[in-house]
Amino acid sequence: LKEAINDGTVKSLRNAIRLAKMARLFGMDVDTRMAWALDTVRDAHMELETAKQQKRVADAQKDLISKMNRCFTRTVPVGIDRLRNRFWQFENDDQTSVWVEVDYEIGNTGPSTQTNRKGFLCLSSEPSAISVGPPDTEEDF
Repeated sequence: LKEAINDGTVKSLRNAIRLAKMARLFGMDVDTRMAWALDTVRDAHMELETAKQQKRVADAQKDLISKMNRCFTRTVPVGIDRLRNRFWQFENDDQTSVWVEVDYEIGNTGPSTQTNRKGFLCLSSEPSAISVGPPDTEEDF
C-alpha cells in the first residue's frame, strides 16, 4: 500500500486496495455494523480520490488545449492587395483556404449596393443574399 501511495497513480492504488481487501485489511464490523480500516488503507483510499481528481483535471486541460488548437487564430494578415483587401490563411483550416477580408458598405435604401471604394468595385445584391465564409456546421461553441 505504501508503494502505491508513493506512486500515486490510479491504477496502482486500485490494485493495492483490491489486494488489501483480499487480505481483509478493511471491512465491516459485525457487532457495530461500522466500517473499519487500517490507517494505511484509509490513506490509500484518500490518495486514490485525489489521484482521480487530478486525472479529471488533467483530462479537462488536455481537452481544452485540443479545442483551442482547432480554433482559427491569427493576428496578422498574410498580405494586402492594391485595394487594401486583407488576405488570411488560418493554420488549422482543413480546406487550406485563403480568406479575403473586404471592407464593404451595405446600404438598405433602394436597390442595395455594396461598394469597396468608389471607382474600384461596385456590386449589387440584396442584403439577405450576402454571406461571408462557409456556413457554420459545428456546434462546439
